Amino acid sequence: MKSIMLVIPLLVILVFSGCSNRAKPVALDIPKGVVTMKGLKLTQTNEGKLTFQIAAEEANIFQSESLIKFYKVKAKYFRLGREASNLISDEGLLNTTTNDIQASGHVLLKSSEGSLLETEQLNWVNKGGGVYTDKAVKVTKGGNIMTGIGLKTDMALENVIIRKVTTRITNIETLKENKARK
Repeated sequence: MKSIMLVIPLLVILVFSGCSNRAKPVALDIPKGVVTMKGLKLTQTNEGKLTFQIAAEEANIFQSESLIKFYKVKAKYFRLGREASNLISDEGLLNTTTNDIQASGHVLLKSSEGSLLETEQLNWVNKGGGVYTDKAVKVTKGGNIMTGIGLKTDMALENVIIRKVTTRITNIETLKENKARK
């Protein structure tokens, strides 16, 4: 009985010693209205046909701003039901109202025909499917390399317009073949 009488006051002291005003709440550095997701995959269709697919290691959804910010992005763009190109970048930003996308950080866009676009930032306008940037670009088609500042093109890299362009042609046959196709 004496041992029980000693245990009860000790338990009361232990319980109430943990309740103090000195404990600080854990502060989370997440803005209100933001949902963070790991391993996000997003697909857009238009009249039942695939338009694009985005996969990201992590994403923040800013509901009040209609934005999704992606990290470590892999995207595929489709035209007429077939894959036209794929993209990788460090980050991406999707406007959920317009479905316009901005990719940034080590952006690589590769067409299904093998053309490659390299830049630090690339913007895709959903309505019309155009792609543009004001940053430095490098486009490789076959053995031909075009560099410049600023670009407008389509997602398949078929019609490329580069401002302030420099071109190095190493494979004249590829250039002739592309011209003959048109």
